[in-house]
Amino acid sequence: VLLRIVVNKFIANRWQIETAMNVETGSEKLAQKQYDVIIIDYHLPDGKGDSLLQKITADFPDITTIMVTSDTRSELSTSWLEMGASAYLLKPFPPLYLYETATRCIREKMWRTVELELEERTRQLSEREALVKDFEDCVGDVLWQRHLDFSYKYCSPSIKKVTGYAAEECQVFELEEEMTPVSAVGFRELLIKALRESSTAEAKYNQYSISIELYHKEGGVRTVDIIFGIKNDAAGLPENIVGTIKDITDKKEKEEQFAFLHSAISQADDVILVTDVKGRLEFANESFTRVTGYDPGEWIGSDHNILTSGAHDDSFYRSLWSTISTGHNWT
Repeated sequence: VLLRIVVNKFIANRWQIETAMNVETGSEKLAQKQYDVIIIDYHLPDGKGDSLLQKITADFPDITTIMVTSDTRSELSTSWLEMGASAYLLKPFPPLYLYETATRCIREKMWRTVELELEERTRQLSEREALVKDFEDCVGDVLWQRHLDFSYKYCSPSIKKVTGYAAEECQVFELEEEMTPVSAVGFRELLIKALRESSTAEAKYNQYSISIELYHKEGGVRTVDIIFGIKNDAAGLPENIVGTIKDITDKKEKEEQFAFLHSAISQADDVILVTDVKGRLEFANESFTRVTGYDPGEWIGSDHNILTSGAHDDSFYRSLWSTISTGHNWT
């Protein structure tokens, strides 16, 4: 009678109910179907109900389980909760109380699931943030994301090392406020081109690069390399623009200094040579060709014997190469 009353109460609240009168039948049903709630009577014809509880909590931990008994021993209820039961009830009890207990247990399990999922997502987010920070600290590149109107959606804090502006300050800049006029025009044109090409299959993983000049907060400009790509949504439409900024100002200045020195050495009136430690020529300026008559293709990689005029003996040349190979000057 109690079983019929309980079943009717659940059915009245639009629950789908199945019954099993013994452990064997319950085990068979478990193997065939997934259930949200299982209510188990401790006293069953072919065994104790907690044997079924043990199987459920081991194989189906997401199922809410409620034990029912007329046995008042406290050690029973303690062992059931330790095994993973969601609740237990002592008979007799009102059918409504069982219904309320089942719905409460489901809500509690649902909230626990949500809490665990939130904890896991929070952990993953923290790991990603730590990874981004490690990347920024080790590599030094600025990570950024822009809306389709080219305004910043995100800019990593390392932008301050490049421009002197905090990330929050950069997010309100228009392109023309952020970079020189020539750079703004070139960058905008490349962004428009990338967005136009992003819908094609060939451009799905395209990367674009450009060197531009960003304004510095304290005056002047910094030269940077920008690499970016278009991120599409599930429908294949542009969603946002993601990329990196790398400060190459110091590198560019060194390259310019090297180019200047190379030009000065190449055009010097005096003959200037560079050899390896074995005396093989690696570089000579234009005056060397003018004085010796040798074209570059004839002397690069050759040893010092091509400079031997015959006017000096072997000891002279041994002294020359012994002096310069030890890092000293020879005149």
